Amino acid sequence: MAKANPHATLTPLARLTAAASRPVYVLGSDLKVLAANRATADWIGVEPAALVGSKVGYHSETEAPSPTPTHGALCPPPSSLGRDGSATLSCLGRDGRLRHRRAQWVVLLDSQAEGAAATVVTLDDRDLTPAELAEAISPKAEPETLHHELSSALGVLQRERIARGATELLLGESHAMRRLRDQLGAAAASGCNALVVGPEGSARDALALVLHDRTARPGGASGQLLCRLDGAHADSTQARRVLEQWIAEEPASETRAVLLVERIDALGEDICEAILSGCRPDAGRRVIATAPEPLADEGLAAAVATITLVVPPLAERLGDLPLLAQLLVERENARGGKQLEGLAERSHEMLALHHWPGDLAELRSVVVSAHAACQARLIEPGHLPVVIHQATQLVSRDHDKPEPIRLGEFLDRVERELIERSLGLAGGNKAEAARLLGVTRPRLYRSLDRLGLASPQGADADGADAAGGDADG
Repeated sequence: MAKANPHATLTPLARLTAAASRPVYVLGSDLKVLAANRATADWIGVEPAALVGSKVGYHSETEAPSPTPTHGALCPPPSSLGRDGSATLSCLGRDGRLRHRRAQWVVLLDSQAEGAAATVVTLDDRDLTPAELAEAISPKAEPETLHHELSSALGVLQRERIARGATELLLGESHAMRRLRDQLGAAAASGCNALVVGPEGSARDALALVLHDRTARPGGASGQLLCRLDGAHADSTQARRVLEQWIAEEPASETRAVLLVERIDALGEDICEAILSGCRPDAGRRVIATAPEPLADEGLAAAVATITLVVPPLAERLGDLPLLAQLLVERENARGGKQLEGLAERSHEMLALHHWPGDLAELRSVVVSAHAACQARLIEPGHLPVVIHQATQLVSRDHDKPEPIRLGEFLDRVERELIERSLGLAGGNKAEAARLLGVTRPRLYRSLDRLGLASPQGADADGADAAGGDADG
């Protein structure tokens, strides 16, 4: 296709996209949609009028953050921006299923405005099959692979009605995360009082809200009355006011009064007693509480923690780190500014060496900082904050330290192995074992005692007297 001035050819391009049967759209150099046909709008599930003039971004979010929401399904990989190329693009269909299509694009340069360009993108006329998708995505292109894995995972969470604020917490395929999602499903189905336990920064309060939203409502209930209490910051007067509101509620058969208590462990004894007196699911009231650790008060735990959901620390699910980091990078992309593809392989390795005392909140801060510092398409180690480099240096120093040689322990292990081997060859006969070892029986007996290998008294296979007449060798 001949290069042309995009501004001069915009109207013909708009007519061309409208006439095409397959999805075709035009992006400006600022990633705004200049033109798009009905097939494009149908593929991502929006009206054409809402699409033209909006921005695209390299992310997997179905609802990009305000004030500048962007469409994640239409953006080519950042490394391909500004030049002709092809890639697999993904979107979440109206049925909640993830769809993938191959896309090709050409860049039209503006000869009169240096750096200005428009990109014409054409999508295939059908979605890829799972086998075609696996073949289209190179396993070596880690950011692209993570991008598509993230799109798929977010689609599943959306179908399960997981709020955006809890996505980071429930994302991942580690055993700990699968167990947590199972616990969430059981707690939501039961409608029982529940306790969410997790470290600071782990988004445990967001999980409590998800549980509230997903709870099975008795009798086909259409809603729940929610009263919230922050145990770490509310004073006694505020706490009593919230409890009075909760207890005063007389839910109709179609509703339930739910008390969401953040940091229930920080509340005073009198407030906890008031909660105990009111948390009766059979009376239409329910408590969902959060705490950093299991409750020490057995009475309160028995009443509130009918079901306990345990949020694993980030340091215990490092296998989920690459996907979580990709999510956070793409969330920054979704704000409509700089577009990055993800993290370089070495950057992922450095994140895995950190012990994450601040959990998900700290990871979010690290990725936001690195995204702001990065001027390339991938976050390299040099873009990561100092705290990550310090963790890497500490691990390197530990690996550089030579392991101490404890001669006594080493010799004991060798002697134990030789004695056990000789006893095996001698059928348990100690006199024969001593002969095989080239030592006297008294010396063998002393070694057996010292190494904890001596037989019970009277159980010697050879019946010999340890104090016999052999001279010590």
